[in-house]
Amino acid sequence: MAPHRNVSTVVSLYAFFVVSLVNAAPPFEPTSLWNIPIGRGAVYSGPNDITTKQLKSASFYGINSTHCGVPIFYAKTSDPTYTIEGYSLSSSVQRFTNVNVPAEALLNSDPSCGDWHINIIDPTGSYVTELYITQTAAAGGGQGWLTGNIWKGQYAMQNPLKGFGPSKLSGAAPILGGGWYATPPSPYWQPTGTRGAGCADIAGAMRTAEFTAGSFPHVLAVALDGTQLATGDGYVWPANRRDFPDIQYTGTIPNGALIAIIPSINLTTLNLTPTGLAMARALQTYGAYVVDFAGNFYIYTETSAGTVESGKVSDASNDLKKLVPYLALITNNTPSTPAGNILPDAVTLVSPTDAAISTVDSVTFFWHKGDVSIIKYWIEVATDSNFANVFARDTTLSDTSRNIKGFNKQSCWWHVKAYNVIGWGPFSPKRKFTVNTPATGVLPSGADIKSFSCNTTANAITYTLSKPCFVSITYYDLSGRTVCSLVNNYRAAGNYSLKLPEASLPRSVYIREFKAGDFVKKDLAAVVKYRTQFPAKAFRLF
Repeated sequence: MAPHRNVSTVVSLYAFFVVSLVNAAPPFEPTSLWNIPIGRGAVYSGPNDITTKQLKSASFYGINSTHCGVPIFYAKTSDPTYTIEGYSLSSSVQRFTNVNVPAEALLNSDPSCGDWHINIIDPTGSYVTELYITQTAAAGGGQGWLTGNIWKGQYAMQNPLKGFGPSKLSGAAPILGGGWYATPPSPYWQPTGTRGAGCADIAGAMRTAEFTAGSFPHVLAVALDGTQLATGDGYVWPANRRDFPDIQYTGTIPNGALIAIIPSINLTTLNLTPTGLAMARALQTYGAYVVDFAGNFYIYTETSAGTVESGKVSDASNDLKKLVPYLALITNNTPSTPAGNILPDAVTLVSPTDAAISTVDSVTFFWHKGDVSIIKYWIEVATDSNFANVFARDTTLSDTSRNIKGFNKQSCWWHVKAYNVIGWGPFSPKRKFTVNTPATGVLPSGADIKSFSCNTTANAITYTLSKPCFVSITYYDLSGRTVCSLVNNYRAAGNYSLKLPEASLPRSVYIREFKAGDFVKKDLAAVVKYRTQFPAKAFRLF
């Protein structure tokens, strides 16, 4: 049977409410493999594929928030500082000084889990310090792990949570935006993260704040049992190793594999709890990386979620069993097509329409969002159809609109293209528009306004509307930046008077713009501040 192919993404990104910058926002860059959605070019293993069948063969499926979960501690600048050391390698390699350590981290203990691992996020949220195989006497461990202000583990490392810095242990450069690292470990126990597949321990964990918010906007992390994991080399990109290389697994699914719910499934028909539905959306939109060996099929969570949000964790664990029949491997998760992403399609433009005419000198451009993999947009406006003379260009837009001013009665062309982790897609088909504003200060036929005056002596703007219309009175600096807006809404017919704002403005020259329906009036106002008891004075320049 042919494999499922994700031709068009049927899942939209769901709401993500930020509880706090440090402990709710997903770690690593937006371009990290842990944060990019599955692409529209993703190819899924078919239902008769051996790997698809093995995803359904575990004896137990659950959420791991206690036994070998992910303990995360959020340091404050007021927490005491320690030197963190890993003793299995040279201390000069595995030593990190002045690490703020919360008191509760020293008390962390999970004797049922032999990993004994700790994650401490620094006060700025920039780095996570990881310790593996560590204990303290206070937490019931042996002596010698904590001596004075030196805390030891089998190995220690620091990995960046934002930016594109390397692992501070191996110096390995991050793949895309962090969480995975390209350099294979040598020797084996010199990883770039404490997970068996070589990634950061906190990568993909369902965090406590996300349970509270009801949204998991990132790739998840999953451990498989020995009947599912592949033996031999046993790992694929982006993993740089496999967990427990001495164990002979009997499955075919490698560490580093990306699994997901096939896109044709309507999740709202599966009778899931709200938390289970949020988890299912994450598995369908982002997927989950295989990062560890365990006795069962486990999705990792922050350990505190097991107590703070125990009911929601239980809901997710129960609902996971309902999702297993719809899991598959993404077979084209490669460095050239990460998560099945390919270049974005051409953007669909909305407005202005082709050959549109604008009667105002301020044009807002709109286009459709496209698929969920898009990170930013590039808009160009030119005075010729070949875009040799570009009037305006912006390559940093995350939104699907852009306002541009200053066309000065001319015809222009515009187009837009989109960017994802693969690169820039093609430009949209170009459109032409013309800006044809009425002469400044001239009342056009059928105008909404009867009169307008700016009396600097009386320090007031007065105008009379013959019928209701939209009115705006705006001050700009000479670079076009809005300084203040006196009016920006509908006004009924009638007489109006407004006090000029010059007394509160810094000394400078400003562009003053008045709009009422199709009527446009601009002039320059120079604000002068005297060094006497006299108030600020504005002079109309034209």
